[in-house]
Amino acid sequence: METFAELAWPSYCILLGLRKACQAFLAEPDVQAAERELAVYWTGYWEIRRTPGAERTGSAEGWAQLLDDCIERVAPMVKSRRLR
Repeated sequence: METFAELAWPSYCILLGLRKACQAFLAEPDVQAAERELAVYWTGYWEIRRTPGAERTGSAEGWAQLLDDCIERVAPMVKSRRLR
């Protein structure tokens, strides 16, 4: 978080159009679907650690694979936006 605050946040606030581009990207249906999918997995695997007696679903490897898959799904949108 410190790295984000130090390096990314100033650029996000200063560079013209960057905030609008980020918000537009995050509003894309495919990006939102990937976020929901990741949130479900996160809750079942990582967050469940905070609930005594609860059983995890998934694995660390499964999380990493899902994250990679989601990135691959939205990556073409990033490339197509750069071409505009």
